[in-house]
Amino acid sequence: MRVEDRFPRPSVMGVINVTPDSFSDGGAHFDADVAAAAARAMIADGAAVVDVGGESTRPGAEPVPAMEERRRVLPVIEGLRATRPDVPISVDTRHAAIATDARGTLHVTWWTGKEGNAGVFYAQSTDGGKTFSEAIALGVAQYSRPAHVQLALADSNRVIVVWDDGTKQTPGVVARVSNDGGQHFGDAVPFSDVGRAASFPVLAVTHDSISVAWSEESEAAARKAEADAKAAKDPKAPKGLEAVGQAQVLVRRGVLR
Repeated sequence: MRVEDRFPRPSVMGVINVTPDSFSDGGAHFDADVAAAAARAMIADGAAVVDVGGESTRPGAEPVPAMEERRRVLPVIEGLRATRPDVPISVDTRHAAIATDARGTLHVTWWTGKEGNAGVFYAQSTDGGKTFSEAIALGVAQYSRPAHVQLALADSNRVIVVWDDGTKQTPGVVARVSNDGGQHFGDAVPFSDVGRAASFPVLAVTHDSISVAWSEESEAAARKAEADAKAAKDPKAPKGLEAVGQAQVLVRRGVLR
C-alpha cells in the first residue's frame, strides 16, 4: 500500500510518551497498560497513526540507554498491536534502526558520539546477528550532535537511511540510498533547506515511494534552544519557556530511482 493510499488526506498522529519526565505528558503514560489504553483512546478519537517515545528530549533531560528505551516502548507496542493491528505505529528514537529483509539479512544503522569518529554508521548480518559486516560510515566527523536515524527497506534490494546530520553546525535532514542491499551507498541527498535547523526525521517507504517528515526551525531558534538546554542544567539559571510553536513539521515525498 502506498503512503498516499493509507493517508489520502491530512491525518492526525497520536503521541504517547512512555517517560517520567517528558514536557507534555511525562509520567502520565509511564505504565505500559495505561499507555496502550491511552493510544487506543486516541485512535477512537480519530488518530490515524500512533507515535511511541521512550526518551524525553526536553531541555536538560538525561539520555536514556537503548535497552531501557526498549523496555519502556515494546510492551506498549505489543499491547496496541494485540487489539489494533490495523493502525500504523512509529517509534520516536535516536538509537539504532533495525530491519530484516526477505532473505533474512539483518540491516542496522546507528549513531555514535565517539570523538574523532562521530556520526552515523551502517552494518548488516547474514547469520541472525551472530556476526556483522564491517561498518560503513554514512556521515561522520570529529564531533557530532546526537542523530535520530531511520532505516527502511524498499523493493529491488534497496536500503534507505535518513538522519538529522549532527556533524554540521546547523543540522539538516539527509538520506543515503543503497541499490545493492547495503553493499554500497550513494551520496548524501539533502531533504531540508540550507539555513534551517532540521531534526527528528520520520521515514516511510512503500514499494518505490518514499516520504520523509521532520521538525524544522530557524537557525536563531535552534541556537536559543541549545543555550536553554545548557541553562536548564544550571540551578541558578532562569527557567521557563518564552515561546512555544516556533518549529514547523515538513514533509517531502518522492520516487526511488
